[in-house]
Amino acid sequence: MIRTLPLWGFILTAVLLCIPILTHPHLPMVDLPNHIARLHIAANPESVLNEYYSYVLEFRTNVAVDVLWLSIGQWLSSAEQFSNVMFAVYAVGFLGSIMVLSRLVHGQWLMWPLVSNLVVFNAVYFWGFENYLITVAVALYMLALWLWMENQPNYIRILVYIPLCMLLYAMHILGLLVLMATAFGREVQVLIEAKRSWPQVLRRNWILSIPFLFPIGIVVYDIICKPPNIYGGAMRFGDLGTRLEVFTAPVSSIISDWSQTMNLIGFAILYVILALLLTLRRKEGARLQFNPRLRGPVIALCVLSLFLPDLLNGVAVVHLRFSFILLGVIFAATTWVDLKPKHGAVLFVAMAVLSVTRAVSVERMTSLHSREITQLISALDAVPPGSRVLPLRNMKLNPSPRLWHMQAYAVSEADSFIPTLFIGTHNLHLREEWWDSAKAIERSTPGFLLLDPPRIRKSRSSLQNWTYLYDWEQKFTHVLTLNTMEEGYFDEMPVHLIKSEGIFSLYEVEYVPSN
Repeated sequence: MIRTLPLWGFILTAVLLCIPILTHPHLPMVDLPNHIARLHIAANPESVLNEYYSYVLEFRTNVAVDVLWLSIGQWLSSAEQFSNVMFAVYAVGFLGSIMVLSRLVHGQWLMWPLVSNLVVFNAVYFWGFENYLITVAVALYMLALWLWMENQPNYIRILVYIPLCMLLYAMHILGLLVLMATAFGREVQVLIEAKRSWPQVLRRNWILSIPFLFPIGIVVYDIICKPPNIYGGAMRFGDLGTRLEVFTAPVSSIISDWSQTMNLIGFAILYVILALLLTLRRKEGARLQFNPRLRGPVIALCVLSLFLPDLLNGVAVVHLRFSFILLGVIFAATTWVDLKPKHGAVLFVAMAVLSVTRAVSVERMTSLHSREITQLISALDAVPPGSRVLPLRNMKLNPSPRLWHMQAYAVSEADSFIPTLFIGTHNLHLREEWWDSAKAIERSTPGFLLLDPPRIRKSRSSLQNWTYLYDWEQKFTHVLTLNTMEEGYFDEMPVHLIKSEGIFSLYEVEYVPSN
């Protein structure tokens, strides 16, 4: 019975993780509505949305969920249901990958790695980066395989990892970076441990870099030979506050208006984890012990977490994507020694309480969010297919990221155009005749910008400007407010209210002949 405890612990913990994800139809994630909209467009090429968007599945990075959706998912469920299942797969897959890594380095199945469930619901999860999160779990399994194959001939490792690296590249390039960094960290560790014989080890093992050269070559080719990103290719390291977010990202939520209690629980979890990890310094008594085989990968993940920029080639929140993986690998690398049964029981109960509390807090927030999205979808019932919807929000009332992309439900639920759907980062394209009615990557429109449109920067393309705000009465058929606008806001505008549900209101734009 004792030997099967890790298996039963894994099953129960996996169920606990899936409950907040699978028991409600709508998940509280910032970017997820955009991804659902893209999948909906991909599966319905003959819909009225074809007037605005085109989707062509090509070989490129960041297509993990798209491929699964188009090959299997679209025949089984809606785009949103499928996305929920994908996040459940991530949660269970991440937990499983940490268990497998632990088994590989310690030689037996342990209960302690199950603590990694505490970092499953992290900042990246609440951002809704579904392609990346699915890829992370796969990358960690590939790291385990890398370690397991260390005694195999190098040519076999190369032949195995060439297709695996290309697969990771297609799934998500930052997921590939997880494998690249951890494998590199391990190989550097092997060189250092070789001491004086390191030149021979280097001559023998340098060819292990070959599998990674193929995706690196694609990236270099894209940078040199392809035009700049349609959404810009800026890079930003971030200020001190941005960098400090790295340390709280494994347990925090960025949904600022509803997450205070959950963040307090998360910070308590982080405090307990750090307190337990400090036992690594003890020489006697109950303490954690670190398996040196994962020292290189852990150091590599530390470097990624601390030094990658916030904005990389136009892709945002890059810096927050690795610290939860770092903690997971640390859980895999550690085990308890000299732990008395009574202390082990206390530790087990404490970790179980934290795990349940965390899952319950996420479930409660998911329930509240799901109820609100149901109201939004009800408001969108009044939107005819093919409409063009301008989303607005009152920044003074609520600037939360939770409201940034809710308007994308107009695409998946009402077959309507919105100006803020992600364009350029996936296989989704906006037809050029609508470029002046959209912005490539943008949030729901702050209400004050409609009253005083910002100046257009002529050096930038229309998809990088606020051009869709100019003559908006001619470009859009409806206005959707994502929270309560200020009193009298619409008094001088050619719109009239047609439906309200909760905090959401839908207005129809009265036809205004162009001059």
